[in-house]
Amino acid sequence: MSENPFESPIEATLAAEAPQTEDARTCPDCGKPMVRGLVRNTQINWDDHSRSWLRRFFFGYKNLTPIKFIQIGTHKIPGYYCQSCQLIILDLDPKKR
Repeated sequence: MSENPFESPIEATLAAEAPQTEDARTCPDCGKPMVRGLVRNTQINWDDHSRSWLRRFFFGYKNLTPIKFIQIGTHKIPGYYCQSCQLIILDLDPKKR
């Protein structure tokens, strides 16, 4: 039985059997549907623990969202968010933005 008492059983069956599109993605951890959205941030840094702390201190972290030549405002990175297990999947390809 579906959670919505007003939803018809046919629509629930069709929704369950529908192929997964770009807008509808399931969480790889818990299997629940993920919400599509944007992460707005000036930069996202990657902390590589295989490098020594001294090298990370002096040379910094790897910036996953480099600044464009002329950029006003923040980055808008498309991604998916799972509300149940709080997993975020980001698409960092700059050609798609």
